Amino acid sequence: MIRPEESITLDDESRRLDEWFLLLGALSNCLWYSQNLTDLLNGFCEILVNQAGYLSADIRIEHGDQTGHAHAVRMASPQQENTTTITPELLALPIKKSTAVLGQLQVRAEFSLAADNNAHILLSRLCNELGDAIASLPLHQKHQSL
Repeated sequence: MIRPEESITLDDESRRLDEWFLLLGALSNCLWYSQNLTDLLNGFCEILVNQAGYLSADIRIEHGDQTGHAHAVRMASPQQENTTTITPELLALPIKKSTAVLGQLQVRAEFSLAADNNAHILLSRLCNELGDAIASLPLHQKHQSL
């Protein structure tokens, strides 16, 4: 028989898993359905800040389009400006396609971003997926003659 204190823990864990599932779904949709680099980067940052609870998310992509221009996006939560008692953790991760570094994701959070933490591990994987998504955008594909 499950004791009442155990059921609260199970309910909390179930709620936490539901939140992760919704977050991963939103990020997957952003990666799959964005039509251009600006929408992809804005959507990615918005989801990290508004749904995942990061204080800020910054993405910088070097030579993000055929013109060779860099792209930069920054999203910050209103909470970041109102926090004076905490020192947020900072994490910077490369955005890669295979071995080529396309840019960098930088996030700030009130929670742990240590290398062995789930948030760090997930963001590392998402940076790889973001690199693949950027490379697959029409502006990044080489034009072929028919």
